[in-house]
Amino acid sequence: MGELVPTLQINGQTLGITLEDVLFLTRLRIDGDPVLIKNYSDVHSISIFGEVIKDISELRTIALNKDMDPSKRNVAILMTIVVCFVMPSGNGITMYPAFLELLSDPDKTSDKYAWGAAILAYLQYHLQKLMKLRNYTDVHDSWW
Repeated sequence: MGELVPTLQINGQTLGITLEDVLFLTRLRIDGDPVLIKNYSDVHSISIFGEVIKDISELRTIALNKDMDPSKRNVAILMTIVVCFVMPSGNGITMYPAFLELLSDPDKTSDKYAWGAAILAYLQYHLQKLMKLRNYTDVHDSWW
């Protein structure tokens, strides 16, 4: 059996989600450096915030703190976007601090990384997991 590809079946037509779809919907880059983490540790969280940040409530506190350095607030806002929309956690609360490596310079991250491609890869990966969980056997089985 080949790799299952998540598709939508609408009126007999097979539709899939493409990079162009992600670009159109999000306006995030689909070209650029891949969103890959080189250092799987809390070192970037500590270097940016002075402590390990592990959940979205801590990011919210930082983002809303008007007395905090604006660059730290910007990183907290960007990380919140990543946690909520780009690569959400299973419980919607926890986050992976290693992603802060990619967000340490908030002025350059949107111009440098292919965040749109990361969204598509994340979406495709989890849709494939869903298809396997529901025991879809045909590449044309609809998950929608």
